[in-house]
Amino acid sequence: MILKAVVLGVVEGITEFLPVSSTGHLILVDKLIKLSADKKFTEAFYLATKGGGSFFGKVGSFEKGYEFDALVIDDSSLSHINDLTIEERIQKFIYIGDDRNIIERYVRGKQVQEPKIL
Repeated sequence: MILKAVVLGVVEGITEFLPVSSTGHLILVDKLIKLSADKKFTEAFYLATKGGGSFFGKVGSFEKGYEFDALVIDDSSLSHINDLTIEERIQKFIYIGDDRNIIERYVRGKQVQEPKIL
């Protein structure tokens, strides 16, 4: 389990700066190297956020003492969201959403502007 968290944390850290879902990369890496085929999405997501957060410091959690880094997502354009659980909506965003669905970004508790792509 520790090895899995380390591997997924490194992948999260490396792919965080790409304009595609780094959590999606984690799910793919998990499946490709077969660290654990039976893990649920919520466990993979938890490891991704906590693992990636530990790579960058005290981020990736709502626990006391952690920095508040978050995205506010509008998933209304992703179709049929009313019939989905919150977990299914997060999955849908990770798999087919993109930066157009991000309406606010927070780093260390402060709202930041959308990054400019050069």
